[in-house]
Amino acid sequence: DRMAAAIEQQARTLAGTVRITASEIVSQHLLLPALRGLRQVHPEIQIELAPGDGVANLLEREADIALRMFRPREPGLIARRLADLPLGVYAHRDYLARHGPLSLANFRTHHWVGPDQGEQMRRGFASAGLAVTRAFFAIRTDHSALAWQAVCAGLGVGVGLRQVAARMPDMVPVLEEVPIDPLPCWLVVHREWCGTPRLRAVADALVAALGNRP
Repeated sequence: DRMAAAIEQQARTLAGTVRITASEIVSQHLLLPALRGLRQVHPEIQIELAPGDGVANLLEREADIALRMFRPREPGLIARRLADLPLGVYAHRDYLARHGPLSLANFRTHHWVGPDQGEQMRRGFASAGLAVTRAFFAIRTDHSALAWQAVCAGLGVGVGLRQVAARMPDMVPVLEEVPIDPLPCWLVVHREWCGTPRLRAVADALVAALGNRP
């Protein structure tokens, strides 16, 4: 791998493939728009997209670049914090028309979309002083994009990225008084490959498009 990396770094051309992995929700709603400018400037760079809410192993070359919601600890990786992505609680306006307003007094009577095995959302409820169990969620999935689509389909209340919900006029913010920690977004590359020209071009484009988001 190190010999191949050394050869790659000597290459002068940008032509070639870069494989990017990110969560399903980030891939669909943030990554695709971020790649538009790159494709216009560097059409010779081919992009492979590997969406998934699992963690791809960059050390094993399962991807060249990763957008992660946590800072990696592996010594062979280089990470740069791009942004803290604000989160909010949302419901479709049709859901609210059927089930009525939502407040801290009645939030347990509403239908919620949440994780199946994941615990991050339950920990978020607990930190806000609202302890819930797995059975609290009427719709459960560990696929981030599918969970958001369930909220958009009016199946229940759920948590989503604010900049994604802002593009959807039918999505109504609720429980705005409840504090939710933002989601950190890290750009991660393999230390041995970070100097490859096309990887650097793609990484720079992602930093320009996604970095320092409010």
